[in-house]
Amino acid sequence: MNFNETLTALSEIPELQYQGYYWISSSKGPKKFDSIEKIKTYEKYGRPTNPFILEGNFFCSTSQTSISVRHVDNRYLVNKFNLLELDDEQKVEKQYLAQKDLSSELILFTEIWLAQRDENCENMEVLTKKAIVFTGFREMQNES
Repeated sequence: MNFNETLTALSEIPELQYQGYYWISSSKGPKKFDSIEKIKTYEKYGRPTNPFILEGNFFCSTSQTSISVRHVDNRYLVNKFNLLELDDEQKVEKQYLAQKDLSSELILFTEIWLAQRDENCENMEVLTKKAIVFTGFREMQNES
């Protein structure tokens, strides 16, 4: 099962309908994502431009694709996760209050748990958290 792929550049991010956020090095907080084309302008010749993306998370609900972007050592670490490759019991949805700059919505993440043999448990399979991926936003429900 290959649910995770490492991309070498922002230009490799598939053209899909994403929702999400990104945080630029010259700004005080994250902002909501508006277009994948704009994101790709923060890279030239495969290298980050200035200002650069500190962190970005994008999710396409149609294809169940999650993209994670992190700036480390003057390069981007870009990971693509295909949640369709996983069974429902391997995924646990978590929701948190989004940062004020993103709005009053809930921010959603999915924990990915996979069975792995563990020599400390007599070589039985145990569930191990392999990743936490962004899966969008959800409106908060008023409880009145």
